[in-house]
Amino acid sequence: MRELNTKAINGDRDAINTVLINMKDEMYKIAKSRLNSEDDIQDAIQDTIVSILHNIKKVRKPEYLKTWIIRILINKCNDIYKKNKKERELQEKVINDFNDNNYLEKSESSINLENILASLKYKERLTLSLYYASDFSIREISRILKEPQNTIKTRIKRSKEKIRKIIGDKYEWYRYFIKKTLQRRNGNTS
Repeated sequence: MRELNTKAINGDRDAINTVLINMKDEMYKIAKSRLNSEDDIQDAIQDTIVSILHNIKKVRKPEYLKTWIIRILINKCNDIYKKNKKERELQEKVINDFNDNNYLEKSESSINLENILASLKYKERLTLSLYYASDFSIREISRILKEPQNTIKTRIKRSKEKIRKIIGDKYEWYRYFIKKTLQRRNGNTS
């Protein structure tokens, strides 16, 4: 094992792959202990692998390679967990704003909005939250998420289409919310 670790540290791609394959179940279990979503677990493992490939030569002793990999994975899981926590807090703020401003009748608002938001994927919820609730521009969201602007535009459009399919035309609040948000963005307060 020490010889394999030494080769991996020296940049041997086959050795790195072998080490990662040997650790895949352990990495999954560690990520699963911190994160709930399969997508988040896979993202954490993928981010860990990318980080390993870029920084493996920084490991000083072969016997610490596994510890180093696990530490990176835990840090990546913690980063995702914190992002998710911030997103949950932002989602709660959006729900509270909707409830406070009576966009829907009180009895239906929190249930419907929570269901609508829960039906979207994480990146869709995050993108909509950044765009509508936090008033970030598409360019700013692109920088924050490190994704192309066209990807952000497409995600917003598709997310809005999903919401329209869910709620149909019976709720006027959707149009009202979009209209008020756009007015706020353009500096109109009416």
